[in-house]
Amino acid sequence: MQAQKALIKWHGDKALWYQLEGWLHDLWYLSEHWHRHMDAEGKRKFLWMRTNEYPWGVTPPKVRVSKASPPDMLSVSSGEASDAELNPVEEEDELGDLCDKTGGDLLGSEAGDSDNESSMASISFKKENKAMGVAVSVHTLLAAVSSIQQPGEVSGLRPTSPIIMTDSLPLGPANVPSIPPLSHQAQRKKRREDLGKACGCWSCYTNKIDAVRHCDSWFEGRVITLIAEYLFICEGPDAKAHHATPLLLQNAHDILDHPEKEDSNRLILAWLHKEIGLIHEMPEKCYWLIPAHVLGHWTLVLIDWDHQHVHFMDSMNERLGVEEDKMRVQEEVWVLMQLIDDGFLKDAWTWVSEQRPQCQTNSYDCGAFVLADMASYMATGMPSQMSQVHMRAWCHEIIGFVDSLPPLVYQKMIINPNAPIIYIDDD
Repeated sequence: MQAQKALIKWHGDKALWYQLEGWLHDLWYLSEHWHRHMDAEGKRKFLWMRTNEYPWGVTPPKVRVSKASPPDMLSVSSGEASDAELNPVEEEDELGDLCDKTGGDLLGSEAGDSDNESSMASISFKKENKAMGVAVSVHTLLAAVSSIQQPGEVSGLRPTSPIIMTDSLPLGPANVPSIPPLSHQAQRKKRREDLGKACGCWSCYTNKIDAVRHCDSWFEGRVITLIAEYLFICEGPDAKAHHATPLLLQNAHDILDHPEKEDSNRLILAWLHKEIGLIHEMPEKCYWLIPAHVLGHWTLVLIDWDHQHVHFMDSMNERLGVEEDKMRVQEEVWVLMQLIDDGFLKDAWTWVSEQRPQCQTNSYDCGAFVLADMASYMATGMPSQMSQVHMRAWCHEIIGFVDSLPPLVYQKMIINPNAPIIYIDDD
């Protein structure tokens, strides 16, 4: 058995040997417990510990302390009676005998005269004093063993000694601290807060939000849309730009990649028309901001309705493959513009690439740069002047925005079974 080999190997290290022996002790009781419940007939003997694998052999109900002698520096004297060191094994035997005798007396032993009673009282008094000495000795031993653990060890993995169980204070119902249960309303609020955040008609789950709290994390599209909605609401009627979800260009990308999938494209077109209709219902703004996701990178598309310009903003405009990404986003924008206006003419519009020098120097702040440009255009109608040195403070500010948002709200949707079925068709 590997445990026995470990005991032999570390026999010289008394403190570690003591811990290994305690682990075997706990494992023995665990094996015996499940052996009685799961294999009472003994058909699966290979699963359980055998007697020869238990370091103390078959033990009676009384719990013995370790036979391994503790380190010299851990031995404790008995106090006023003598300066000699205590023998934990002998005193534990006497303590066990005393407990057995006391238990028998409590069960109804009525024999004995006054002399026997006085002699028993004297013996009990002496053994109780020795039991107190054992408790002090063992507690001091365990404290010293725990104090000399290696720095890499985890204290929570130290086995629980049976002496701690017998000497510890009893935990009755009166000693257990009561935790007041949460009300039903408080539980619902906590579940909503754990689920995610919401702002306007947009929401985001907690796992995507928690990723933003890491300085080198990736901004997911839902997070960008949620924060953009917050920035738009903060500007109120003075906001100079609308924003849209990145799914607009992503769905246009799917239509370009899979023109043969007529059924799925029909559903995509229906969803795009719905989102475009929501934009048309909003008050007119000069700009329309749409985050665009390319391969492993976030960019931003700005549609200038007054001047008929499409600005492509990229915080890493000197990276490898930037021209291919720009051409891809341009195709997606033209598809979207044709859906917005049936009389759209591509030649009447001007595509403006990124003119600013590259401002991003790492591989993960692209989402933060997109939000910086969106916030600047909503507030002033101008691009952001932030650089890489401002990103850490800006990300902390974004986290504050998200934390201030309300949690998700559960809504019950009542479906009318008598409502007509809606068919989505080209007509």
